[in-house]
Amino acid sequence: MPDSPVAPPRTAWHAPDRAKQLPVATYLTLLRQAVAAAPGRADFELQLARALYHAGLVTELLQRFGPAAADAGTHPEMLFHVGCGALSANDDRLAADALSSSAAAGFARAHGKLAEALHRARRYDDALRAGLRALETSPFDFAALRVVARTLLARGEKQRLWDVCTELRARGAWSGYVPSVMVLAATTPEQDEEVAALIDPARWFDAAQLPVVRDFNRRLAAELLAHPARTALSATKSTSGTGSRIDELELAGGPLVRELLGLVRHAVDAYADERKAAVSHPMIAHRPASAALSSWAVAVERDGHEGWHLHPDGWLSGVYYVHVPETDTRAGGRAGAIEFGPHPFAGTREDAPWPRRHVAPRAGLLLLFPSYYGHRTWPTGVDEPRLCVAFDVVADALRDEPPSRAG
Repeated sequence: MPDSPVAPPRTAWHAPDRAKQLPVATYLTLLRQAVAAAPGRADFELQLARALYHAGLVTELLQRFGPAAADAGTHPEMLFHVGCGALSANDDRLAADALSSSAAAGFARAHGKLAEALHRARRYDDALRAGLRALETSPFDFAALRVVARTLLARGEKQRLWDVCTELRARGAWSGYVPSVMVLAATTPEQDEEVAALIDPARWFDAAQLPVVRDFNRRLAAELLAHPARTALSATKSTSGTGSRIDELELAGGPLVRELLGLVRHAVDAYADERKAAVSHPMIAHRPASAALSSWAVAVERDGHEGWHLHPDGWLSGVYYVHVPETDTRAGGRAGAIEFGPHPFAGTREDAPWPRRHVAPRAGLLLLFPSYYGHRTWPTGVDEPRLCVAFDVVADALRDEPPSRAG
């Protein structure tokens, strides 16, 4: 008789080392001063370029380092950040030039972004070749997968796209954009069943009130809204409209944020324990043995909202609603709501095996869902901010890598 499958061990949580890690906002000034004091130091300039991009300061990034894209001696990672910044700023020519040079110099992460730049320039054959090459190098290059999916779907080559997804999953890339692409590529009942089993919202989506004391949310809201690292919304993230953001809460958060993140860890442990019997499902089979929380806060008002996105670096993602204003629910009942479903980066399917789902937020509500679930939010239409804390559960090995999340 074969051995019974054994559930993976309980996740070991690793808190950030505050002595070694600082939020980007706290050392940007020091990096600017270092570059000014030592002009020509390529290592200082590269650190500043990296920090500017991940802080969403694209205008400063391009003003400082955009001209370096024409210099044959520029470091390939510098070219990569300039190219990514140019993509965010809709400067497609600079993006293609910088990313092409970066990729040619051997910087692997540039290939997927180069495919995106070429696709935006309507060089579809070149974009497809660049995207497929990127996926050969790394099956986790989800920027490349988006381009490959858009191109093959536009050509009606759904079976070829399904085969790409099958190969990626065989190489370990089971999350990110793969499920959303599979929804659009599926053409048979068997393929739809495979997608449905991977998604299964009844099993993998969870919504519950977090047990906190009565005035916890009021005090937490005050702590967040007074936070010195609160900044305007970033051009490199998915949030648009009126609002503000605090990044790297696990590093920069105050006492009530730390209390909340502790409660979140307990909720994540309970989520995994309740589903541990599903050992053959990727969500449990790939549960990280060692993990950390990557977290941020977002306050939006009036037209502020999140566009469609997902969190490719995470295993599990979530959002906790700290404060939710009253909204006018007469116009379809979606003001301020969050919507889940396949990421519609290349169209939608009316008969998709992954149905759309809307959730009306309320203060104290904690949502947990696989990081490959696409989601967006609807504007509240009111002046009072809707305040939430969002987070990813990431494998501990990714903690030192810059986040690629869009959210």
